[in-house]
Amino acid sequence: MKNVRLMAPFAMHCSECQHFIYKGTKFNARKRITDESYLDIAVISFTIRCPRCANEIVFKTDPKTSDYIVVSGGARNLEPWRQKELEDETVEERLARLHEEAKSKPKDALEELEKSTNQSKLESQRDRELLVAKKKADMVQAAAARAALGPAQSDLKTVDLKRARPVPVLATTMKKKKKSLGIVKK
Repeated sequence: MKNVRLMAPFAMHCSECQHFIYKGTKFNARKRITDESYLDIAVISFTIRCPRCANEIVFKTDPKTSDYIVVSGGARNLEPWRQKELEDETVEERLARLHEEAKSKPKDALEELEKSTNQSKLESQRDRELLVAKKKADMVQAAAARAALGPAQSDLKTVDLKRARPVPVLATTMKKKKKSLGIVKK
């Protein structure tokens, strides 16, 4: 047994003096781990004393419903919303729902991160391959355009693929030199 400080987890009243104990009232309690368990979750028993008559009130955890049960010395006050929740969903339905939620959640955050990283790597690799293929196609198209101009003109001129007309090599080289020197007129 261990002494702990806790707050009343629910509203209750003492069975001896009918004193009302509000939810959240602070108590010094004796905590005891019982021999009971549910799905390998230990059931814990708490013993408190009534503030008015010092009657012992014992309640324990209920892992099956994620709640508490009054064992002796008091009674839980009626909570209509709690009764409705209990009626709406049976234990089997709740377990099935919890198992489905557990399956739908990602198993591990690191696995999700690795998966998204691998996916982005594959996408960037595909983008690089497409860019290389586009450059090769542009080079083939430029070579075909140079071949169409003839051997004499292909030495002096390059082809502007966007406008589909020959551009003198000298003019483009001069523009590049002016641009590098910062003398380009706009």
